[in-house]
Amino acid sequence: VTMAGAFGKVVVALGVLLFVHSGFSMSQYKALLAVAEDPDAPDIPIDVLIEVVLACAVTLVGVLFAVGRFQPIHVADERERSLDVLDSRPDFALYNHRGRAFAALRKRFGVDAAE
Repeated sequence: VTMAGAFGKVVVALGVLLFVHSGFSMSQYKALLAVAEDPDAPDIPIDVLIEVVLACAVTLVGVLFAVGRFQPIHVADERERSLDVLDSRPDFALYNHRGRAFAALRKRFGVDAAE
């Protein structure tokens, strides 16, 4: 783990703590609002809104530091492969399907594949 990665993880943890604190503050505010019954009170206090925006920014910066360097994209590697290779998904290939049953029925009734 590099120094920037460790720093990024600490910053992400700080951002998560800010999110938790803003949620706790909002919960306290809603409880206070229920007791006070003030119709002119805002739904979300401005300090909680600022804290949420700040927590989002801090977490984003921490994630950017934590991931490290991005790998370069080589377009030349993709040009050499055919579209069939790029679009193939061998994990989804099914070999045990209804084709056997239909082949037996076609043979039984004498239906030609060309028809």
